[in-house]
Amino acid sequence: MYVWARMARMMATARSRGPYLVGGESRLVFRCLPTDIDFNNHLNNARYMMLA
Repeated sequence: MYVWARMARMMATARSRGPYLVGGESRLVFRCLPTDIDFNNHLNNARYMMLA
């Protein structure tokens, strides 16, 4: 799923997840695909830097 589609889904489901309290705990579910892991077996965050 593309990064922008993920963000749109998160914004669309924000009301059903309830209010977020500052300093509170929140939980989001993400999936890591084999293409997100580099040759050192580390997660590659370059895809998420597209949002910046």
